[in-house]
Amino acid sequence: MQICNTFTRDDYAHYLFTPRDLTRWVQGLMRYPLATSGDSSSMAVLEMWAYEACRLFRDKLLGEVPRSKFDNILETVMKTDWGLSLPSPDASDYMFVTWGAAKTNGSSSSGRFGVPLGRLSVSDMEEVVEKAVINYSELNYLYVCMYVWQMSQFCQTIFFWGLGGGYI
Repeated sequence: MQICNTFTRDDYAHYLFTPRDLTRWVQGLMRYPLATSGDSSSMAVLEMWAYEACRLFRDKLLGEVPRSKFDNILETVMKTDWGLSLPSPDASDYMFVTWGAAKTNGSSSSGRFGVPLGRLSVSDMEEVVEKAVINYSELNYLYVCMYVWQMSQFCQTIFFWGLGGGYI
């Protein structure tokens, strides 16, 4: 409710948050590998919960000031309701991406709620992207430099491509 009251359509027309967003949030949580990760602690569940909230709500916000407000709301909810503190989405050292998902029989098939996600550290993600950039550069005679903020944007794009139904 705080999100709806803080970010209104009066600010920007696309700041429209509906019950459909809550449905997407729950469906998005079905993409995370809680049962197979071996870590079913409350911290792991809340980490996934907060990451999904950031992808659905924070990514819609324009500029650093609204994102900072969102981060404060999320931090307050985590501390008051759960007694836990998670790092800011910008300061976290992990990303949930399709490449981090556990493979079954050599393939990562799309489930009912989309392509499964897995947790990768930023250093592992840098390694994956660096290899892809090198392969692309060799094929196309082009040198590409990738920064962490670009990698984060890239991961968000891949995240939405993997949603159930295959649309953004």
